[in-house]
Amino acid sequence: MVTRRIKPVYFEMLKKDLIKNAKYNPYEQYYDLTMRINKTDYILKIQLTDINRIMLWSVLELNSNDGERINYRMIKNDKILMVMLDIMLWQKTEMFIK
Repeated sequence: MVTRRIKPVYFEMLKKDLIKNAKYNPYEQYYDLTMRINKTDYILKIQLTDINRIMLWSVLELNSNDGERINYRMIKNDKILMVMLDIMLWQKTEMFIK
């Protein structure tokens, strides 16, 4: 699990975007956000806190080699999670600025 604190204005924009585009899991209090990087799909488990902090719990990598069967891989390495969180924030803030 990794956390990142962002500016309140970006936090509110991200929160609205997650409500609109991500799947919310009410029992575990996190969002499942699907993201594509280099033709590979990832599902990010994101939790928002009340103090402009984002928590990324884990990332699920989805691979489809033969077109029918999907292979899953859970990523829990903190360094990789931090990079994935930064990529997601960069994509979302670029969207907000445009």
